Amino acid sequence: MRKVENLPFGGVLTNFAPIEIDANAAAAQFALSRHPEAVDELLAGGCLKEHEPLFRYRGGPEPLNTLPRRTVCFAHLFADLCERVAREQNLVFSEVLDDRWARAAALWKQFDALSV
Repeated sequence: MRKVENLPFGGVLTNFAPIEIDANAAAAQFALSRHPEAVDELLAGGCLKEHEPLFRYRGGPEPLNTLPRRTVCFAHLFADLCERVAREQNLVFSEVLDDRWARAAALWKQFDALSV
């Protein structure tokens, strides 16, 4: 996340990426299924610090088939940065998206059309 690189608490933004939310939700689901009291004690005690997101999300990860859409939505929050990094590599970001998920460029362009 270049916008927060080397900034204090910059990793917080990373924890909002859909794949991170899903991974943390899976970790929480796993830990809570085996040691719920210990997890609640650790969270209440505040001793987890930067590891607290591993146990924050209850209910497990979102369905896997929603991950590409949620990831494109999240990336569009940083559209200017995505486009700039792609240009630096002589690429068009919507084409990079389409290489990974066939409908991603169309979704990206819909977001662009919503801009004011």
